[in-house]
Amino acid sequence: MDENNDVNTRVNFWVNVKRYLALKDISNATLAKRIKSSEPVVVKLMEKESNIPIESVGKYARAIEVQPIDLFEVWTDEEWEKIGKWRS
Repeated sequence: MDENNDVNTRVNFWVNVKRYLALKDISNATLAKRIKSSEPVVVKLMEKESNIPIESVGKYARAIEVQPIDLFEVWTDEEWEKIGKWRS
């Protein structure tokens, strides 16, 4: 497996988690509570853009109220801007 693709997939996941949290006005504390974790653990995972088990992807998606695939999509800044405008 290509290591660069693994890194890009992981980075895309965390970028999307952060953007969806901001878009939906969900705090790290709320996310942590929803996935039955602690805020410091969640923050540390996000800061390090850590690998997470595949089983956790569904937890994050449910907590953020998106589909799991949404956390892996590659979005441009312009597309995120349109999503934000559409939701408001």
